[in-house]
Amino acid sequence: MTYAVEPPRDASVQLSSAISMTDDGDVEIRTKRGTISGTPDHDAGAQWLRTLRRVDSVVFDADSAERSTFIVGVGHRRPVRRHVSLETALGLAAAGIPAIVIVRPRPKS
Repeated sequence: MTYAVEPPRDASVQLSSAISMTDDGDVEIRTKRGTISGTPDHDAGAQWLRTLRRVDSVVFDADSAERSTFIVGVGHRRPVRRHVSLETALGLAAAGIPAIVIVRPRPKS
């Protein structure tokens, strides 16, 4: 059984390789629309790595109003998708978990 991230039909998905760490310890992910940045919570990220059997990716929905973030992985018996805070998601991305950024096209005027 596999579990895939299903973005909205009009969205483009970008596997982010543009992750950098600033001098003050913040993590920045550069996207087509700008930068997602914050202070990573490494402890919460480590807790998710211990809780789940496998963490496949961390997903950033860059265009949603609240910038939702979630992780995709495998729990005890089945695939899971759990919403996490931005700081936790950045901590997982900083730990090397692949980051996927969902970006929707802008409406044409």
